[in-house]
Amino acid sequence: MPFRERLQKDRFLFAMCLGFLAFITWALAVSWRLLNEPLLLILALASLVPAFYLFYLRDSPRTT
Repeated sequence: MPFRERLQKDRFLFAMCLGFLAFITWALAVSWRLLNEPLLLILALASLVPAFYLFYLRDSPRTT
């Protein structure tokens, strides 16, 4: 079963992927706040893109 179909059917997998991305974003944001390194801010903002893509994959119509 492709990953896209598993994301649409398995809520636990979707929540785990979203939780992982949230943790990465949080860790990068805290690191940026402590170290004041602009690259960490850019990475924190860039780590939001996969989260939106996950919602796109989950809400897109099934092809089968």
